[in-house]
Amino acid sequence: MFKPIREERLGLRQSVAGWEIQPAARLSGWRWRAPEGQAAGAFLHLSPTHVLLHHPDGSQNRLELPIPTKDALLGMLAAAAGIAGVAIFLIALLRLWQRRAIKSSQEL
Repeated sequence: MFKPIREERLGLRQSVAGWEIQPAARLSGWRWRAPEGQAAGAFLHLSPTHVLLHHPDGSQNRLELPIPTKDALLGMLAAAAGIAGVAIFLIALLRLWQRRAIKSSQEL
């Protein structure tokens, strides 16, 4: 039986120059267990998401961590979609131009 795993995990606090920082990560994946309990397995992925900064006065800030792979993939997707859109536009424009050229040659 497969069960999805989605959890937010906080790391240990570490003191740095009077501040305390605490890393956080997202644990995601799948867990599998046989019905009779003979075997089990899991696929897990741990990705860092943010860092909590605990100020000496007790307040805290959350600093999001950028994901360079995600940003690069989204950039490539946007570029591919833009190129495909321009290509479709140019093909449609070329077909329209060819139809008009055929009609004008038939009229002569």
